[in-house]
Amino acid sequence: MSVRLKLYTTIVILSVLVAITGAIGLVSLNEYQDKAEKLESAVKMVNKLQEQRVLFHQLNRDLYSFLGTGDDKYAMFVFLKVNNLESDLNQLAKNSEFSESREGLAVTIQSLEKLKQKVYKTLKAFHNQDYATAKAETNDINDLSTLLSNRLANSSLLIENKSTNLYAESQRAHGRYSYMLILAIIIIIFLGIVLGYILIRGVASATKELHSAAMEFAGGNRRRRITKRMSGEFAVLCESFNHMAQQIQQSELKMRQWNDELEKEVDARTKELKEANRYIENLYIETITALIEAIEAKDSYTRGHSENVAKYALAIGKKMGLTNSEIEELQIAALLHDVGKIGIREEILNKPSKLDDQEYRHIKRHPSISYQIIGRIPGIGQVAEIVLYHHERYDGHGYPKGLKGDKIPLGARILAVADTFDAMTSNRSYRNALPLDVVRQELLRNSGAQFDPKILEIFIEIFDSLDLKSSPPENLSANSSSA
Repeated sequence: MSVRLKLYTTIVILSVLVAITGAIGLVSLNEYQDKAEKLESAVKMVNKLQEQRVLFHQLNRDLYSFLGTGDDKYAMFVFLKVNNLESDLNQLAKNSEFSESREGLAVTIQSLEKLKQKVYKTLKAFHNQDYATAKAETNDINDLSTLLSNRLANSSLLIENKSTNLYAESQRAHGRYSYMLILAIIIIIFLGIVLGYILIRGVASATKELHSAAMEFAGGNRRRRITKRMSGEFAVLCESFNHMAQQIQQSELKMRQWNDELEKEVDARTKELKEANRYIENLYIETITALIEAIEAKDSYTRGHSENVAKYALAIGKKMGLTNSEIEELQIAALLHDVGKIGIREEILNKPSKLDDQEYRHIKRHPSISYQIIGRIPGIGQVAEIVLYHHERYDGHGYPKGLKGDKIPLGARILAVADTFDAMTSNRSYRNALPLDVVRQELLRNSGAQFDPKILEIFIEIFDSLDLKSSPPENLSANSSSA
């Protein structure tokens, strides 16, 4: 085989390799751009879904107001917000690039339509004074509300997972593109070496210059160019190298700009999500505050009772070494433990004499009512359990279920001591506050019967360490909260 034929064969083979490598690189670049666009779309959709979740929480607030009062005004608010939510979700489903999200949103929209029908039936039942139907529809509405909340959360989680996968795929595509670029450069270098060796073996310095420039460029020096004057084929090759290096540098600069823009967009959306979470937390705190105020407005004798119980319960919890999350649950439970008294008649709450059996059975319902109210607030199921069982007795003779000993939740056993202490040291409609020495004796008398002995022992230690046998109970709350 002649030298010229070998030369032509070598050139053709290397040219095909360069073309294949370049084609693969361009495909990888197009794939990266496509994944980046889909990632941006997914981020926008996640943010839209978060906005819809906030709107749904506002809808739930009006929905609970309607179910609690049967007021037409709240029903109109619910219809309006459901229509807005349906419109937004329809638009999201129409614009979504992900079939899973479209299917999930379609099911959510159907549930919203069913929710409207249930609200209409409930409203009609209220107007007809058909309270049995209204109650049945209310249970269905509560189930639908929980289902809708879960479906919105699942849709958001699905798109977030898609975003994570798209980001990973875009990074892999970028890696393949970079690899193809480097591979193309290596092939071109090899082509230059072969041509130099076959055609102009004597031009060693030109080959060395080209090799050095290519290696520096492949090593990360994207500003490297060949400036040495050359002639013949080497001049064309060097010019091609410089042009290719310029194109690669510009392409990488654009990719860095795209990455920077994507990172800024993700940071901005992350900030918005954090702000939305803070907004939801503030709504939750405002809801708790409103419930406490509603309780105290019904019973003037228990004004400040929930805050006092919270202070005593926290003093016991800290002394027992509970975790921060357990302390927080205990505080919320103490503040909300009597929220069920909203459903108790005022004449019974403020009755100055002893309750008869029927009245006592009626007032014993308030822990269960509290549980039903608090149980609908997402994320505080343990708090609802504490509130439900705070009138259970250690000997099993309490209510509502007659739990005994350690089967009663720890928070409920702590709350029982704190609640009883504040009740005995506060003025009530049927008696004045008891002296502290009498209260202390009464607590000890019920150790092991009404109260957990270990918890009561810790509370008595707090009581005795502050020497409050002749002081008002307000000092206990002030000092124990700082203990």
